[in-house]
Formats: sequence, C-alpha cells, structure tokens
Amino acid sequence: MNRIVWNSQSDGPAPQQPAYGGAPRQDQPQYGQYKEPEYGEMASRYPGWNPYVYGAPEPEPSDKGDADDERRNPKVPGGPGNAGDNYRNGIDLDDPAQNPLYGRWDPAAIIAFISALIGVPVLPVLLGAFAIYRSGLFRMKGRALAVAAVIIGLLTTAFDIYVMATGVDPYQLIYQLYGIDMGGSSGSGETSV
Repeated sequence: MNRIVWNSQSDGPAPQQPAYGGAPRQDQPQYGQYKEPEYGEMASRYPGWNPYVYGAPEPEPSDKGDADDERRNPKVPGGPGNAGDNYRNGIDLDDPAQNPLYGRWDPAAIIAFISALIGVPVLPVLLGAFAIYRSGLFRMKGRALAVAAVIIGLLTTAFDIYVMATGVDPYQLIYQLYGIDMGGSSGSGETSV
C-alpha cells in the first residue's frame, strides 16, 4: 500500500487528496448543478435578479458636503423639488416593476376611438381626454388613439350642432355636397341637363 506521509516543516504545502470518488475536487460545479455560496455570499442562481425589490440600501456618501446637504434637505418621493421623479403614493411610475399599467393598452383610449368612429357625439371627447391624461401618467399605450378620438369626436360634435342649428337633414346636406339633385320632378319624363 502506497501511503503519502506529509511533514509540514520540510515538504511545503499539503498535497491535494482525491475525494471519495477518486477525482480531485473541482471548483466549478458540473452541468445542471449549483455551486453552493460561501457563508455571507449572495446566491446568484438567477442572473439579473435584484434582491432589493423594495429599495436598495443607501450608498455611502463620498463627499462630506453632499452628506450635509442631504441631511438638511432629504428627498421625499413625490415631494417638491423632485421634478425628474415620477412618484405617486410611493410608487415610481417610470419603473415597470412597480407600475402594473406600464406599457399596457389603455382601454379608455380604445373605447373612445371606437365610439368616435361610430359617430357618438360627446363621449369620445371626454373619454379621450381622460385617456390622454392617464396614458401619459401611467406610461400606457394608446395616447395616439385618444388624440384621434378627441379630434374625430370634436368634428362629429361640431357637425351635429351645425345640423341641429340650421335644421338641415344630414342626408340633404350630403346630397348638396356631392351635387346630387334629389328634388321632386313633375314626372313628365323630361331630363334636365
């Protein structure tokens, strides 16, 4: 039996002993296995995962002047002086992880656009204005639909008010625009040129 004897004073560092399987210990895990983290080390099994979902620890100030200014005037989410920050009730509306409506279609804009195409007079204007405000605030899709709904709704409403004020039948107005003569004829079979 070949036995390795080691003397710490004369032989230098201890030789690597093979594990029970006979292969030397590897620092890298095999495919499909996870490397167990050292004590105090964060496990990175999910790349890109941020454990600080609800707020990272405050960074240490590098300059003492900045630290004194921060203590005197702390930044409050949604408070005055934070023009670049878009916070509402403590939620950052520019962060897709915190804003559940971020990047989704605004149903109010869709309903306003469809009702404008149908010809409903006032509803697209009101609903479209609400959708413009909401899509800008919550970073939703559909702002262009809402603007189109407001424009079409205003034109439809103005047309309806004109027709009611003049007392003209809408069909007669369309016939006049296209130059179609729908007047009654005497029935004598004569055609006008």
